[in-house]
Amino acid sequence: MKNLLPDFILENYKNNIFEGELNAFSMFADISGFTPMTEKLMSGGNEGAELLSDILKKIFTPTVRCVYEHGGFITNYAGDAFTSIIPVRNNYSLSDHTKKALSCSQRILQEFINFKPHKTRYGEIDLKAKIGLSFGHVEWAIVGTKLRSFYFKGNAISSCTDAQKTAKENELIVHESIYNSFNGNKKIIFGKRGKHFFIKKLPDISALTTSERWTTDTSNLTKQIFSRNFFPDTVLNANDTGEFRDVVSVFTAFDPELPKEIIEKLFKIIIDALSQYTGYLKDIDIGDKGGVIVCYFGAPISNEEDINRALSFIKLVRNKIAGEHDVINLKTGITYGKVYTGFVGAKERIQYSVIGDAVNLAARFMSRAEWNEVWVNEELYERIEDKRVFSFAGNFFFKGFKNDIPVYKFIDKQSGEYIKKKFSMLAQELPKPGMNEQIIIGRDSELKQLNETVKNIFAKQTSGIIYIIGEAGIGKSKLIKEFRSEFGASNKITEFYCYTSEIMKTPLSPFRYLLKNFFKQSSVNTQEENKRIFDNIIDIIIKRLEVVAIEDKSRNAEVMQIIKELVRTKSIIAATIDIHWDKSLYEQLEPELRFENTLFALCNLIMAECMLQPVVLEIEDIHWLDKDSAEVLKMLLNNIDRLPLAIICTSRYQGFAKKISADNNKEVHELWLKYFSV
Repeated sequence: MKNLLPDFILENYKNNIFEGELNAFSMFADISGFTPMTEKLMSGGNEGAELLSDILKKIFTPTVRCVYEHGGFITNYAGDAFTSIIPVRNNYSLSDHTKKALSCSQRILQEFINFKPHKTRYGEIDLKAKIGLSFGHVEWAIVGTKLRSFYFKGNAISSCTDAQKTAKENELIVHESIYNSFNGNKKIIFGKRGKHFFIKKLPDISALTTSERWTTDTSNLTKQIFSRNFFPDTVLNANDTGEFRDVVSVFTAFDPELPKEIIEKLFKIIIDALSQYTGYLKDIDIGDKGGVIVCYFGAPISNEEDINRALSFIKLVRNKIAGEHDVINLKTGITYGKVYTGFVGAKERIQYSVIGDAVNLAARFMSRAEWNEVWVNEELYERIEDKRVFSFAGNFFFKGFKNDIPVYKFIDKQSGEYIKKKFSMLAQELPKPGMNEQIIIGRDSELKQLNETVKNIFAKQTSGIIYIIGEAGIGKSKLIKEFRSEFGASNKITEFYCYTSEIMKTPLSPFRYLLKNFFKQSSVNTQEENKRIFDNIIDIIIKRLEVVAIEDKSRNAEVMQIIKELVRTKSIIAATIDIHWDKSLYEQLEPELRFENTLFALCNLIMAECMLQPVVLEIEDIHWLDKDSAEVLKMLLNNIDRLPLAIICTSRYQGFAKKISADNNKEVHELWLKYFSV
């Protein structure tokens, strides 16, 4: 699972915490040479993209690892730059924290000093770094509803970006907040440049680098479930390989000092408009350029009329806030051009990003434009048929570009959009094999095949899914019943059964049925009796898991994490079967987070049982399965590793389209039942 979110954000979001503040060291590293490198390698097509991906990995792998080894994490990537923070923790002094931050910055700088220019058939590649470091206050918040995003801001972040601007190539500049921490320390010699400081002499201060590595033991399951609300499927499922493609880049500036509720309102408008026109929200960045919302059209996937979609998007956003200019003011830069697209970063934290001249130009346009203006480049202007919606603003010089760049203002204020074509989905009808009425006889060979398949899944200590497919009345349920009797008699397993119904398709109803049986809930019992039984079973599971943790040292961390989540999500599992406690985590969660935590809690509970003994999960009539229950199955199938789980589903021919999406390394089997003639 890709680490697209900082664990800091993920863990807070999971626990219903949406904003906060902390004291931290912040580092901003700007890497020069990225854009020239991208432009050189672009001529190489796929080969150039592969080479660029390799160079990015070679640069980011050690630098990102260094941040995490020093107790920090990456907040965001900005193409050829990244911001990180190292939170202050109570078990170290401020002086020790300062040494860690300085050591981290120096080590990253050394990576670039050691970087040797790469000679390629497309030209020489040389990268340098300019780094700013500061200490101060950091605020963070998670915003949005249908789709979430997050931001970090504060004087620590603004000060480090400000310090970086005065750095020379391969140089670290520190803010006075860092300098003051070492005031009087004769071993470290500083020089002054303007209001900031550079280091003339630095002794070895590499102590305390790995003892507080930033980690929250966040599982892949946690990332998969809770990341879905921050990223569209196009990003979550994007190919790891980078590529060059034509993209529309949209950079929109706003005042970062706006109250959180106003930023929330703006963000909702942005998200709704992006959803309507299928754009990708990269992130919200609050730093040296103020508040910036970065969006792309044409990446990770291209759509028809990406340019028109981008213009329709910004037009809709401007119309939505038209009556609130006294509160919300925006300015936007939009460019069209060929760029590099792909994941940037390292395994600790990556981000789907876009790099190239056109991206940088969109940011430059945004910065230079006046409030409530939209600037576009000539490449975009030339591709719009109706030139009346633009006015020529002039030729301007922009940092990083040799020649003056022609700029056009997007001035259309009429209602309507720019998408002219209508899109429709093609219906697909599944084949319906015709069969005569026939009589069912023995299923010995199918029963043997089912037994062997489940045994093989368990022997491999993995998860797998088996589909038993056939017409109604052909004997699917009977086969399952015979399997249950024969396999259960000779193997120690946990059996879970999910009941589905054509009539009752309420969300997660099959798993509610499963939980009520597993926790021995009865309508005959009082509410307190059902609570007591539920508590006892949870306690038994935890005690058994604790024994596993003691006996199998290799799985200790994994088991303890499952126990921790069982305790955390106890009220969420209980609420699924109508057991509630006042002021529990479930009662405090927002509706949306209740759902996501319920998905996670169900998966964690089944993983707990898999840790104790092999599990067979039966889904009868998967064609009646609701989409939320199907999502639970997908999570289980693709996230359970080194644990024995066999999912057995029965399906009619017409319902076999409802297969669970499985990763390539997962066991997927089909058992087709046929009629016998007599």
